[in-house]
Amino acid sequence: MQLRVITDNKDLYSEVHNVIQHLDGTYELRRLSSLDDVVSAANDGRTDLMLIDTGFEETDFTAMTRMIRNRCPRTGMIIIADDESYAVQAYNVHATGYIVKPFSEARLKEEIDYYVNQLPAMQEDPAAIEVMTDGGFEVFLNGEPARFKYSKTKKLLAHIISKRGAMVRNSELIKTLWGKDKKDFTDKELKARNSYLRNIEADLQKVLAEAGCEDALIKHWGEIAIAMDKIKLKK
Repeated sequence: MQLRVITDNKDLYSEVHNVIQHLDGTYELRRLSSLDDVVSAANDGRTDLMLIDTGFEETDFTAMTRMIRNRCPRTGMIIIADDESYAVQAYNVHATGYIVKPFSEARLKEEIDYYVNQLPAMQEDPAAIEVMTDGGFEVFLNGEPARFKYSKTKKLLAHIISKRGAMVRNSELIKTLWGKDKKDFTDKELKARNSYLRNIEADLQKVLAEAGCEDALIKHWGEIAIAMDKIKLKK
């Protein structure tokens, strides 16, 4: 099993190394101490589990973990943090585990063992949302064609899928759906578009929830994204 530790803290890496030495099984452990190393590992796609230090100063934690998740939807991620402040970000990228420093060897072993025990299920294709792109954009939920209340709902879904997990702001969605920047609408028109956009997002959320895929949609105030590990892209 390939394990990678994303940290520029040599002491933290040593702690992880000590735990790995006492685990059953064969592990290939390596430290990723630069953003280039992280991107290379993500592009390679062969890493089974990444342990990510939130104190890694090379880049923004949220952007880095989203990049990893988008490129490696089946790679496990254990977040190692100074406190609970990264818990929401960890949830949004479907982290496998979360550890607060200082941690014991037993605590780290517990998280790694949990991942190893879950691995057979994680290696199965978890995607319940199938997207076909040849001959037009079509969506299937659990094998059945998706039926939306609004025609623009499918267009919105196509756009956020094209962003591969990146958050998309409402202003961009309005331009995509109506072909005009926010500044080109009157106040009355913009109010109507924002209201319609909320209806479209509610329609998407309802249809996904009815298919048991509600966790595929990631919503923050004024922006939205799709979890790419829930999507199977088919040409």
